Amino acid sequence: MGNCASASAEDIEDSVELRVKKLLTPGGKRGKRKSRTSIQLSGFADHARRLLQTKEGEEELEKQLERLNLIGSNCERLIFSVECGQSLRNTLKNRYTNVLPYDSNRVKLSLPKPSADMPDFDEDSEENLDEADSDEGGGCEDPLLRLTRAPSDYVNASPLRVSNRRYIACQGPLQETLGQHWQMIWESGVRLVAMVTDCVEQGRSACAKYWPDETGTSVCYGQYTVAMETEETLDDGNLIRRELTVSVTGDSSETRRLRHLQYLGLPLSADWSGLDPAGFCRFAAEVGATARPDWPTVVHCDSGVGRTGVLLCLLSFSIDGVRASQQVDVPAAVVGLRLSRPGMVHSRSQLAFVYKCLLHNLVKENLISGTAGDRNGQKSAGSLQLDVNEAEDFGEADSPAVNDD
Repeated sequence: MGNCASASAEDIEDSVELRVKKLLTPGGKRGKRKSRTSIQLSGFADHARRLLQTKEGEEELEKQLERLNLIGSNCERLIFSVECGQSLRNTLKNRYTNVLPYDSNRVKLSLPKPSADMPDFDEDSEENLDEADSDEGGGCEDPLLRLTRAPSDYVNASPLRVSNRRYIACQGPLQETLGQHWQMIWESGVRLVAMVTDCVEQGRSACAKYWPDETGTSVCYGQYTVAMETEETLDDGNLIRRELTVSVTGDSSETRRLRHLQYLGLPLSADWSGLDPAGFCRFAAEVGATARPDWPTVVHCDSGVGRTGVLLCLLSFSIDGVRASQQVDVPAAVVGLRLSRPGMVHSRSQLAFVYKCLLHNLVKENLISGTAGDRNGQKSAGSLQLDVNEAEDFGEADSPAVNDD
């Protein structure tokens, strides 16, 4: 197809559909319904090991990623637009300028009632900035910061559905967006948050801390008061489980309990080839078992696409589902995620780690045969004392490029 400027919206929409179909279309003769990327369960172990352990497999993973990157290419941006996140009103609310939710699939916050002290910007236009900048009274605050504080329904977050559960994939909040982060959690009825990052990684901020420092204490974030009831560290320090309560500040009529699971075992790194998947698989199992269909679960890392995508992709494959279908289709799962939020599982290392985790889980459940290497480092889920019956990147922070989380 030609360049974006010369193509009609209809042409681009058709191209998007064709590209997705090219990746996932039923193949074979006489209409046999078989995805060209789907792998029979009986052959998945050999397939995964080849991808993970051979040069040819490394090249095939790179080709898979290239095909996946057709979702969200420049031309398709005209269909999967991200204009709201790019607007002047919202640009400083994004941790990375190239990781933005689709306009057609983003979490929308409720707007406050108008008041006299609200900023008087009505449009996201450069004219407003020029006018504010030319006002008398030099030394006033940056007009872009003033515009950023104007009422907006925007938060860098995308709703999606995985294995009959609702999730919200979002960026790690900035210090300036802590209030909006908790507003999203409250208004969406969230009861579980899965965090796959530390607050500071490699000397830079990856996520502003949005819970109190100590148990028995509380902190106000915007219009919400958050208290930490309990905190415990498990799995050799890689998993932290917290129980929080949240309420609207000044309103004691409703207090909600929320579980916060933070996993620290996936570092900010371009190479995860040496990581043992066992701990992350246990973390994913607890997230999946604690999530409920009647409320969404928030999942985030720093950008909300790398490690977030890996976790949600792994959650796409339930043991019962794989046992019933006898198929494993990782690219199809990634496409499903990317149609809801751009760039999910965006590096070859992350894609390879998904295969590594699936191999680990399927061997552990005896759905496929394993080797000593596949079982290396396995621990029982009981070693974490799970209580599941209760209910990326390439640049610096604030840079134009997403970090390889």
